[in-house]
Amino acid sequence: QIFFFSSTFAMIESDYDQADITVRFINPNFQQNNDFCILSLAPLSVAIINPSTCTFLFDSGRIAQSAMEYRRVDRIIARLRDEHKWSRYKLRLNLSETPQNIYPIEQSRLCLNNSSEQYALYETMTTDLFFTHLNILTIESERSMAFVLYIDKQFIAAQDEHSHAEGHINFTFTFKVGTLSKNTSYLLSIISENLGYHNLIGRWGASRTMKQKGLLGSVFLNGKPLTQWRSTCGIEPDYTQALPVHDNSPGVFSFFSSALFFTTTGRYALDAHALGRGHLQINGHDLGRFWNITRDSESRPTQRYYYLPQDWLFSSSVVHLTIFDALGGDPTKLNIIQSTLHSSPTPMLPDEVDSPASCLE
Repeated sequence: QIFFFSSTFAMIESDYDQADITVRFINPNFQQNNDFCILSLAPLSVAIINPSTCTFLFDSGRIAQSAMEYRRVDRIIARLRDEHKWSRYKLRLNLSETPQNIYPIEQSRLCLNNSSEQYALYETMTTDLFFTHLNILTIESERSMAFVLYIDKQFIAAQDEHSHAEGHINFTFTFKVGTLSKNTSYLLSIISENLGYHNLIGRWGASRTMKQKGLLGSVFLNGKPLTQWRSTCGIEPDYTQALPVHDNSPGVFSFFSSALFFTTTGRYALDAHALGRGHLQINGHDLGRFWNITRDSESRPTQRYYYLPQDWLFSSSVVHLTIFDALGGDPTKLNIIQSTLHSSPTPMLPDEVDSPASCLE
């Protein structure tokens, strides 16, 4: 694909992954002579060119040797292993004060004017649990979603689908409730996590209708539709439910917070190898998502280091790091590193796609 922005600035993208491709187009300065510009593009690369001179301004497929003649030195400056500096809380469940609707509210519409659209909490009461054999809960939703199921605030099961695709899909939970106390009715809670929208399409796509997320249509428990739902956008910690920092029991949605101190300026990053999946905040600023997930046969996570912007770090004398982790995690195994680059007589920074240190550049 070629995108022309002016006679001196254009971008070329190659989606072909097998070999170099040749791009041929008319030079805008010599259209009357049909003078063609011919350029070669590496597989899966992007280039910025000057169409008038038929020259590269930038080519991601061909990195100069001099640009790699550096070595990186990463130094741990803080080990966050002091558990007394961390606070850990459970997720707040029970939306008894939230208005009811017959059906759950679809997540994109529920969170339309809310900055916390990544998460939603759905709750209803049910009497249709089996104690002697398996229960089956079916949720109609979309791809790129994750759900966690609780009954009477007790973790039951979790599922996620992250195929980088779109389309309707049913999530089915099959579970036993032998450890629950028998009651006349039970609080059923579902945490819905939006794992994102398909690349290059976004929230709206080519239509005028928002793409749907969360619970769509009916939810069935043991073949019966569940009604009378309470739906809310976002999730909150329950500050009355403090937990031991090392409590990694399944399904413990955790909110961690700690105070950090930095004495010198520099390029700092959080080594998040001990976390699961969730969100990071520093001094109230959103650092974004994290997920220690691996890809294909690789053993390393897709991202381990998260850059800590200096203007956020040094905006106050004390830095407050807040972590929401949907999969438990252990904050006492986290490190803060300082990363520096030094000249090297031999190339030490390889031209690597998805480099684990890319966020430190």
